[in-house]
Amino acid sequence: MSRPWGTGAYLRARSTPRLLTGLLVLETLTLLSANTPLRFPTWSGVSAPVSVAVVIPVLYAIWTATCLHSSMQDLEHSAARPLRYWELGQATGVWLLTMLLLGTTVATISTPDFVAIALRNTCLWFGTALLSARALGAHRAWLVPLAGSLTVLAFGWDAAAHPHSWAVALHPAGSTWALVCSGVVITFGLAVTAAAGRHRT
Repeated sequence: MSRPWGTGAYLRARSTPRLLTGLLVLETLTLLSANTPLRFPTWSGVSAPVSVAVVIPVLYAIWTATCLHSSMQDLEHSAARPLRYWELGQATGVWLLTMLLLGTTVATISTPDFVAIALRNTCLWFGTALLSARALGAHRAWLVPLAGSLTVLAFGWDAAAHPHSWAVALHPAGSTWALVCSGVVITFGLAVTAAAGRHRT
């Protein structure tokens, strides 16, 4: 297989044109939202307003996770050893592209603090998607980020409307704990993407 044909086939198998179209749609929605504060129902009835920049990264992560599944899985698994580095390159590229697009858009509509939160939460949820792909298969990469985000929004606030320590996505921009957690998740997610013995998609 020649390299140009192989690269094109690899990207088409992961619906790259659809992925890019979806990212543009999400970019438009983010821009139109003007980072509006939202309120979500919670188990305790106690919550605080959550800006769009805090929650929109999980939608980016769920959407980009769809490119982790391949329509040519049988062919690719017959050459799993070299392709895992392609998968790592793909995951890294999609992650960095998402960071660039989302960071630029949030910078247009909001403050540097919300840019930092959006980028941090992108690392958190995309890393979670990579771990979900490893554990459940690439076609279910979206499942854990979705369940995790809903759990955080429903149970992440204490009685004083402050985020619990485990509700990393709700922490303010200056939270070192949240930054470290997000960094660990994305690093571990990329590491397992490159590892041998992935769950078959």
